[in-house]
Amino acid sequence: MALILAGVILAVALAFRSENRMGAYLKPPDFVSLGGPAQAEVRVPSTIRAAAALTGFRVPAAHLFWLTEVQYYGDSDNAKTRYGLLLDYGLLTADLNPHFTENYLFGAAILAFHVHRIEEAVRLLNRGIGANPQNIRLKLLLAAIAYMNIDDTQKIIPILEAQVSLRDAPPMLVNILANTYRKAGQTQKAVALWQRILRTTNRDDDRDQATRALEQLYAEIKTGKKPR
Repeated sequence: MALILAGVILAVALAFRSENRMGAYLKPPDFVSLGGPAQAEVRVPSTIRAAAALTGFRVPAAHLFWLTEVQYYGDSDNAKTRYGLLLDYGLLTADLNPHFTENYLFGAAILAFHVHRIEEAVRLLNRGIGANPQNIRLKLLLAAIAYMNIDDTQKIIPILEAQVSLRDAPPMLVNILANTYRKAGQTQKAVALWQRILRTTNRDDDRDQATRALEQLYAEIKTGKKPR
Protein backbone atom coordinates (compact mmCIF):
# COMPACT_ATOMS: atom_id res chain seq x y z
CA MET A 1 0.00 0.00 0.00
CA ALA A 2 2.84 2.37 0.90
CA LEU A 3 4.52 1.65 -2.43
CA ILE A 4 1.29 2.36 -4.31
CA LEU A 5 0.82 5.67 -2.46
CA ALA A 6 4.43 6.65 -3.14
CA GLY A 7 3.97 5.83 -6.81
CA VAL A 8 0.83 7.94 -7.05
CA ILE A 9 2.46 10.90 -5.31
CA LEU A 10 5.44 10.62 -7.65
CA ALA A 11 3.17 10.48 -10.70
CA VAL A 12 1.23 13.52 -9.59
CA ALA A 13 4.44 15.38 -8.75
CA LEU A 14 5.85 14.63 -12.19
CA ALA A 15 2.65 15.90 -13.74
CA PHE A 16 3.09 19.13 -11.83
CA ARG A 17 6.71 19.48 -12.90
CA SER A 18 5.72 19.13 -16.54
CA GLU A 19 4.27 22.65 -16.41
CA ASN A 20 6.41 25.74 -15.84
CA ARG A 21 3.84 28.18 -14.46
CA MET A 22 0.70 27.85 -12.36
CA GLY A 23 -1.24 29.74 -15.02
CA ALA A 24 -0.85 26.71 -17.26
CA TYR A 25 -2.50 24.51 -14.63
CA LEU A 26 -5.68 26.54 -14.78
CA LYS A 27 -6.11 26.57 -18.55
CA PRO A 28 -4.74 23.31 -20.00
CA PRO A 29 -5.93 21.99 -23.36
CA ASP A 30 -8.22 19.30 -21.91
CA PHE A 31 -10.00 18.68 -18.66
CA VAL A 32 -11.61 15.93 -16.61
CA SER A 33 -14.18 16.30 -13.84
CA LEU A 34 -13.92 14.44 -10.56
CA GLY A 35 -17.70 14.53 -10.13
CA GLY A 36 -19.38 14.05 -6.77
CA PRO A 37 -20.84 16.70 -4.46
CA ALA A 38 -17.67 18.81 -4.22
CA GLN A 39 -17.46 20.01 -7.81
CA ALA A 40 -14.55 22.31 -8.59
CA GLU A 41 -15.36 25.96 -9.17
CA VAL A 42 -12.43 26.16 -11.55
CA ARG A 43 -11.10 23.46 -13.85
CA VAL A 44 -7.85 21.64 -13.27
CA PRO A 45 -5.49 19.77 -15.60
CA SER A 46 -6.52 16.29 -16.66
CA THR A 47 -3.21 14.69 -15.68
CA ILE A 48 -3.46 15.70 -12.03
CA ARG A 49 -7.19 15.37 -11.55
CA ALA A 50 -7.29 12.06 -13.40
CA ALA A 51 -4.59 10.66 -11.11
CA ALA A 52 -6.51 11.78 -8.03
CA ALA A 53 -9.85 10.51 -9.36
CA LEU A 54 -8.62 7.10 -10.46
CA THR A 55 -6.61 6.30 -7.33
CA GLY A 56 -8.63 8.13 -4.69
CA PHE A 57 -5.55 10.03 -3.53
CA ARG A 58 -7.08 13.48 -3.58
CA VAL A 59 -5.22 14.57 -0.44
CA PRO A 60 -1.68 14.22 -1.89
CA ALA A 61 -2.82 16.08 -5.01
CA ALA A 62 -4.38 18.81 -2.86
CA HIS A 63 -1.16 19.26 -0.91
CA LEU A 64 0.80 19.64 -4.13
CA PHE A 65 -1.61 22.37 -5.24
CA TRP A 66 -1.27 23.95 -1.79
CA LEU A 67 2.53 23.98 -1.92
CA THR A 68 2.43 25.58 -5.35
CA GLU A 69 -0.09 28.12 -4.06
CA VAL A 70 2.33 29.11 -1.29
CA GLN A 71 5.15 29.37 -3.83
CA TYR A 72 2.92 31.50 -6.06
CA TYR A 73 2.37 33.97 -3.22
CA GLY A 74 6.07 33.94 -2.38
CA ASP A 75 7.03 34.94 -5.93
CA SER A 76 7.34 38.73 -6.01
CA ASP A 77 6.66 38.75 -9.77
CA ASN A 78 3.07 37.76 -9.04
CA ALA A 79 2.59 40.90 -6.94
CA LYS A 80 2.35 42.79 -10.24
CA THR A 81 -1.07 41.21 -10.79
CA ARG A 82 -1.88 41.47 -7.07
CA TYR A 83 -1.88 37.68 -6.93
CA GLY A 84 -4.79 37.49 -9.32
CA LEU A 85 -4.90 33.68 -9.36
CA LEU A 86 -4.82 33.16 -5.60
CA LEU A 87 -8.54 32.46 -5.23
CA ASP A 88 -8.39 29.91 -8.05
CA TYR A 89 -5.58 28.02 -6.37
CA GLY A 90 -7.42 28.03 -3.06
CA LEU A 91 -10.54 26.64 -4.69
CA LEU A 92 -8.55 23.95 -6.49
CA THR A 93 -7.04 22.81 -3.22
CA ALA A 94 -10.43 22.93 -1.51
CA ASP A 95 -12.00 20.81 -4.22
CA LEU A 96 -9.47 18.03 -3.70
CA ASN A 97 -9.32 18.29 0.09
CA PRO A 98 -12.19 20.36 1.55
CA HIS A 99 -11.05 19.70 5.13
CA PHE A 100 -7.59 21.27 4.75
CA THR A 101 -8.36 24.41 6.77
CA GLU A 102 -4.91 25.98 6.40
CA ASN A 103 -5.75 26.53 2.74
CA TYR A 104 -8.77 28.70 3.60
CA LEU A 105 -6.95 30.65 6.33
CA PHE A 106 -3.95 31.37 4.14
CA GLY A 107 -5.85 32.41 1.03
CA ALA A 108 -8.59 34.41 2.74
CA ALA A 109 -6.19 36.35 4.97
CA ILE A 110 -4.06 37.40 2.01
CA LEU A 111 -7.07 38.25 -0.14
CA ALA A 112 -8.66 40.36 2.61
CA PHE A 113 -5.73 41.98 4.42
CA HIS A 114 -3.08 42.19 1.72
CA VAL A 115 -4.77 42.75 -1.64
CA HIS A 116 -8.16 43.89 -0.24
CA ARG A 117 -10.36 41.62 -2.33
CA ILE A 118 -12.97 41.13 0.36
CA GLU A 119 -15.57 39.30 -1.75
CA GLU A 120 -13.03 36.69 -2.83
CA ALA A 121 -11.87 36.18 0.76
CA VAL A 122 -15.43 35.73 1.97
CA ARG A 123 -16.17 33.32 -0.87
CA LEU A 124 -13.21 31.13 0.06
CA LEU A 125 -14.03 31.22 3.77
CA ASN A 126 -17.66 30.36 3.15
CA ARG A 127 -16.47 27.35 1.17
CA GLY A 128 -14.32 26.32 4.11
CA ILE A 129 -17.00 26.87 6.74
CA GLY A 130 -19.47 24.85 4.67
CA ALA A 131 -17.07 21.90 4.67
CA ASN A 132 -15.86 22.43 8.25
CA PRO A 133 -18.79 23.92 10.19
CA GLN A 134 -17.18 23.32 13.61
CA ASN A 135 -13.90 25.08 12.83
CA ILE A 136 -13.67 28.19 15.00
CA ARG A 137 -10.67 29.68 13.18
CA LEU A 138 -12.52 30.03 9.91
CA LYS A 139 -15.43 31.78 11.64
CA LEU A 140 -13.11 34.08 13.60
CA LEU A 141 -11.31 35.14 10.43
CA LEU A 142 -14.61 35.78 8.68
CA ALA A 143 -15.68 37.99 11.60
CA ALA A 144 -12.37 39.89 11.49
CA ILE A 145 -12.81 40.52 7.77
CA ALA A 146 -16.34 41.76 8.35
CA TYR A 147 -15.15 44.33 10.89
CA MET A 148 -12.21 45.30 8.67
CA ASN A 149 -14.67 46.07 5.91
CA ILE A 150 -16.29 48.74 8.10
CA ASP A 151 -12.89 49.86 9.42
CA ASP A 152 -13.67 48.95 13.04
CA THR A 153 -10.16 48.21 14.32
CA GLN A 154 -11.22 47.95 17.96
CA LYS A 155 -13.45 45.00 17.09
CA ILE A 156 -10.92 43.39 14.75
CA ILE A 157 -8.19 43.22 17.41
CA PRO A 158 -9.86 40.86 19.94
CA ILE A 159 -10.93 38.51 17.14
CA LEU A 160 -7.40 38.34 15.76
CA GLU A 161 -6.04 37.93 19.30
CA ALA A 162 -8.29 34.90 19.71
CA GLN A 163 -6.87 33.50 16.46
CA VAL A 164 -3.26 34.06 17.48
CA SER A 165 -3.81 32.59 20.97
CA LEU A 166 -4.84 29.27 19.46
CA ARG A 167 -2.22 26.57 19.20
CA ASP A 168 0.07 26.67 16.15
CA ALA A 169 -1.24 30.02 14.88
CA PRO A 170 0.15 30.57 11.37
CA PRO A 171 2.82 33.33 11.17
CA MET A 172 0.67 34.98 8.52
CA LEU A 173 -2.12 35.60 11.09
CA VAL A 174 0.42 36.75 13.70
CA ASN A 175 1.74 39.25 11.16
CA ILE A 176 -1.78 40.53 10.42
CA LEU A 177 -2.43 41.13 14.12
CA ALA A 178 0.94 42.88 14.49
CA ASN A 179 0.08 45.20 11.60
CA THR A 180 -3.32 45.90 13.16
CA TYR A 181 -1.63 46.76 16.46
CA ARG A 182 0.72 49.08 14.57
CA LYS A 183 -2.13 50.93 12.89
CA ALA A 184 -3.93 51.24 16.23
CA GLY A 185 -0.83 52.77 17.84
CA GLN A 186 -0.13 49.74 20.05
CA THR A 187 3.53 49.62 19.06
CA GLN A 188 4.85 47.52 21.94
CA LYS A 189 2.40 44.73 21.15
CA ALA A 190 3.29 44.94 17.46
CA VAL A 191 7.01 44.67 18.23
CA ALA A 192 6.41 41.69 20.53
CA LEU A 193 4.54 39.78 17.83
CA TRP A 194 7.11 40.42 15.11
CA GLN A 195 9.85 39.36 17.53
CA ARG A 196 7.81 36.23 18.22
CA ILE A 197 7.86 35.41 14.51
CA LEU A 198 11.63 35.90 14.40
CA ARG A 199 12.06 33.53 17.35
CA THR A 200 9.72 30.78 16.25
CA THR A 201 9.46 30.55 12.47
CA ASN A 202 11.70 28.39 10.29
CA ARG A 203 10.66 30.08 7.05
CA ASP A 204 12.97 32.66 5.53
CA ASP A 205 10.13 34.68 3.97
CA ASP A 206 8.35 34.97 7.35
CA ARG A 207 11.57 36.19 8.97
CA ASP A 208 12.22 38.65 6.17
CA GLN A 209 8.69 40.03 6.41
CA ALA A 210 8.95 40.46 10.19
CA THR A 211 12.37 42.11 9.88
CA ARG A 212 11.12 44.61 7.29
CA ALA A 213 8.05 45.37 9.42
CA LEU A 214 10.20 46.07 12.49
CA GLU A 215 12.54 48.31 10.51
CA GLN A 216 9.56 50.28 9.20
CA LEU A 217 8.00 50.55 12.65
CA TYR A 218 11.26 51.73 14.25
CA ALA A 219 11.61 54.34 11.50
CA GLU A 220 8.06 55.56 12.16
CA ILE A 221 8.77 55.84 15.89
CA LYS A 222 12.01 57.74 15.25
CA THR A 223 10.46 60.24 12.87
CA GLY A 224 7.09 60.50 14.61
CA LYS A 225 5.35 59.50 11.40
CA LYS A 226 1.90 58.00 11.86
CA PRO A 227 1.36 54.50 10.41
CA ARG A 228 -0.89 54.13 7.40
